[in-house]
Amino acid sequence: MISIRRLRLIRILLCCAAASGSAVLLAGCWDRVEVNDLAIVTAAGFDAAENNRIKLSVQLFVPTASSTTQSMGESTSTGGGTQVIVKSAVGINTADAASKLQQLLSRRLFWGQADSFIFGESLARRGLKDPYDFLIRHPQPRERADLYISKGDAESVLAWQPAIERNSSEVLREMSNLKTAVNVTLLQSVVQLTDEAHTTLIPLVSMKKVGQEKPTIYINGSAAIKDLKMKHLFNTFEMRGLMWLRNEVETTTLSVRVPEEDGVASLRLLSSHTRLKPAIRNGEWIMRIKMEAEGNIDENSTTVDVSSAEKLEEFETLFENELKRRVAKAIESAQQAGTDVVGFAEQFNHRYPHQWKAHKADWDRLFPTVKTEYDVTVNILRSGLIGRNEVLKLSEEEQ
Repeated sequence: MISIRRLRLIRILLCCAAASGSAVLLAGCWDRVEVNDLAIVTAAGFDAAENNRIKLSVQLFVPTASSTTQSMGESTSTGGGTQVIVKSAVGINTADAASKLQQLLSRRLFWGQADSFIFGESLARRGLKDPYDFLIRHPQPRERADLYISKGDAESVLAWQPAIERNSSEVLREMSNLKTAVNVTLLQSVVQLTDEAHTTLIPLVSMKKVGQEKPTIYINGSAAIKDLKMKHLFNTFEMRGLMWLRNEVETTTLSVRVPEEDGVASLRLLSSHTRLKPAIRNGEWIMRIKMEAEGNIDENSTTVDVSSAEKLEEFETLFENELKRRVAKAIESAQQAGTDVVGFAEQFNHRYPHQWKAHKADWDRLFPTVKTEYDVTVNILRSGLIGRNEVLKLSEEEQ
């Protein structure tokens, strides 16, 4: 029989084993952080400050209602039962500014939900090396967060409260999803900056006020970033041309004035594709641009009968010329600025690796001299339910 002393010893050993097993199972919870203890960053802005310092502003999401208030270093706005707080701090670099910003908060900053990162125009011209290093090196910021350049300071974009969405970050995200402007994520920009041309394209955000309404934000072109500095601004028209070259246009409407007709025709594009074919002939560097697009006529305010095959071909030629004009304008602007955001360098590197290796160091001088050739084809699939607008025809006959 087992003695009482031995039974006690076995009981003690079993209790110790159970305690050790519980400690192992519960070890994963020792560093947990409750959601209530986090200051969730929905967007962040980076601006240039005096003495070569950085101003970091963060948009914090707080799911409570509150009235609009303003104070030094902080702006608060309320809409739709949601409170958005923007706080900022200045440091010698981004990490230092983030550390000082943390001192102003009772909750721990959490970057994992940030959808947008906005760089002020003055900082972009000075250089984005500092904030880029912080965003890439820090473990929390999302690599798929969208990037923007603000026309003015980034803090004002964060503090703006929209009428429909919960905050300005959501507005920017929804605009990016619509694909009506250039869209680039943190990861995409890093990859593009390490390509042969060391350039990337970031959308430009501006504030606009119409009449008595409060200001609103919109995409007002794009900024060319080369070697982590803003080198050139493209207007909206040029930006759309760049999107055609980069195959980023999903759907759009082309409108052209019809010669010898008092009217305009509009084509809604359903699909498009652009291919870049580099060539080197007799020492001349040439880029052949082949574009194919197809769509339906959405509007025809002329008296032309588009049900006629001959007239339909004339309309296709008009749209082809318009598409070529838009792309040519974008390339001309890029070449004048010496910023290869159109991907010519990558194409020549793939097609002519030996020649590219010999001229790579001189690409900034060579890029503006590259000749472009165009092969544009537009197919009109449907002209609509009517061929000729009889209402317009009768109206002109009465006049």
